[in-house]
Amino acid sequence: MFKKIIAGIAIGCATQLALASPTTPLTTVNDLERALMSGANVTVTLDFSKCTNNDVSAAPSSTRGGLKIEAFRILANGTISFADHHETIDSKGLPIMQILRYQVKTDGGVAFTMSTFSLPSYSTIPNVAYTCAVNQGVYFFEDKGPDGRR
Repeated sequence: MFKKIIAGIAIGCATQLALASPTTPLTTVNDLERALMSGANVTVTLDFSKCTNNDVSAAPSSTRGGLKIEAFRILANGTISFADHHETIDSKGLPIMQILRYQVKTDGGVAFTMSTFSLPSYSTIPNVAYTCAVNQGVYFFEDKGPDGRR
């Protein structure tokens, strides 16, 4: 019986791996722009331990995360901007809304800012800002879909 349970778990894990979509790293700003402009699904992941907090007095962060880029804008100077927002609760259990903004510059530098608002008043909490770089704290991936194509 135990072997059947283990076999079932192994088959379930293998099925999930088989369904996972292959991704391709986008290692340059040009790769990122090409993928976005061709309609590809692009994911960004972050590791703030590899970025610089713009507040030199702040403690280092080990926060990591990611998101799919749903909407973006490319400025005349080549900067690629995108954002995300969500509602959550703070460490005291109080409701907040966070707006995360990303600006990818043509030299590969990435500016990240997080604006936080207490809810329901929308009073502001001090912004958090980091400076990162493509492949150094900020990583982009193109999702090729389950069949390896877009």
